[in-house]
Amino acid sequence: MLRTAGRVWVLGLKALAFALMLAVPLLGVWAASSLAAYSDGPLEATIAAGVLLFPVLPLAWEGWSAWRRKRAKDAREPILTFGDRLVLRTLALNGAFLAVFLIGWPEAIFTALSTRGDWFLEHVPGAEPARRGVLTAADELAWMYEAAHDNPYARDDVDHDEIPAPNAGAGVAIALRDDADDGAPQTETTAQTETTAQTETTAQIETTAQTDVASSRTWPLDDKVHPLITTLPSETEASIDSVGAYLASHIADPFERAKAVHDYVATRVAYDVPSYRNHSFPPQDAQTVFTTRIAVCAGYAQLFEALARAAGLNALYVVGDARHAGDDTDGEGHAWNAIELEGGWYLVDATWDAGYVDDHDGFVRRYSTLYFLTPPETFGLNHFPERDEWQLREHPITRGEFHRQPNVSPRFVAAGLELVAPTRSQVEVDRALDATLTSTRGRFVSAEALPRDGGARVECDVQGERSVRIHCELPRAGRYDVWFFAGTQREGIYTGVGSVEVIRR
Repeated sequence: MLRTAGRVWVLGLKALAFALMLAVPLLGVWAASSLAAYSDGPLEATIAAGVLLFPVLPLAWEGWSAWRRKRAKDAREPILTFGDRLVLRTLALNGAFLAVFLIGWPEAIFTALSTRGDWFLEHVPGAEPARRGVLTAADELAWMYEAAHDNPYARDDVDHDEIPAPNAGAGVAIALRDDADDGAPQTETTAQTETTAQTETTAQIETTAQTDVASSRTWPLDDKVHPLITTLPSETEASIDSVGAYLASHIADPFERAKAVHDYVATRVAYDVPSYRNHSFPPQDAQTVFTTRIAVCAGYAQLFEALARAAGLNALYVVGDARHAGDDTDGEGHAWNAIELEGGWYLVDATWDAGYVDDHDGFVRRYSTLYFLTPPETFGLNHFPERDEWQLREHPITRGEFHRQPNVSPRFVAAGLELVAPTRSQVEVDRALDATLTSTRGRFVSAEALPRDGGARVECDVQGERSVRIHCELPRAGRYDVWFFAGTQREGIYTGVGSVEVIRR
């Protein structure tokens, strides 16, 4: 009986080892080929490397060992069978390769797996359930990305474990405004860092009228700075507390007061482009930013938090990743805020409502309300917090789902646009991209493809008004960002509202 049980154990262990011998090389090929698919690398080379790792190199190793034994005239019978040795050699070689691969490039590997891990099923009829299974498996590897991912704006003094979970469903609902515009004219399509182009010029800001936040409860609000901020007495700006007390004493409605806090931060602080580009940041605490009037996203968010609390509101500092249209699918580290109003939590990004970064001119002030009390699903199009509860969604998405969703901005939603196809942030095509949008607010749409290698822009053919069909012929193999633009007039100036990355093989 014991001998039979021992044999069963041995057979079980051999079966497990054999399964691992097959699984480990397949994992290596999956990771390497997904990275090649995502970065437009040579798929054939990764598959060839997989064949080399199994069975070519294990068999070569076995042959070399046999040659050495023969040369040494070693007549002893090997302890392990040929099959056992082949399994162990395969596990050793492929395990080492996979470990080096994952340890060396964990963020890139996860991004590739979560974005293009199903590349080999893309054109297989009826493979949708299998594709979902593959991507679900990829999503389970998010821990690898997060363990290696360093957010430069994280704060050690923020302990969200001591903060009750936000009740996203409470409070007053923020609805899409019926007459929501898609913003001011803008044609710049260069990927912008941490800030985004919006509407008002500095001169116009000084003459804007009051927005009645208390009565509208809609998003996005008109891009008008609160008059209390434009007429704030200079002596009031002696400290954060004095500004907060002034706002609290003059504005009873908490939504309107939150708007005034947002407007103060968005219009008083300039974005610190040199520090961002050098990846070296001066102190970003609220007091320093209040004094210097210059900051990166961490400083904007910390000043918003401090000023909101000084004004009698409950605001928190949130960190995560964010991306602009034209960015890579995973984005980069960022900081923003959550604020509690009448029992409900809402999201605010004063940095991206302050202006944008131009490659030539540096920071350009351009005030907006696009990221003030933005609906969570819309805010989550390009913001992904480290802690799931600050998505404020009833059903939070995974990091992989964030990577996969098309890279459109809230401006896309405000313009009444919906991307029907493609539904992914990166797609592969043979010659051309065919996209479909719906436009429910009478916006006109245009599109163009920008090669990532710096070649000439390619104008896409756009047909239809309510159901919009876009056809982009890509002139050569490579990576492209296909940009979508929206405008209120057919012959007017269009604003960039989103993009999809396209690889032509």
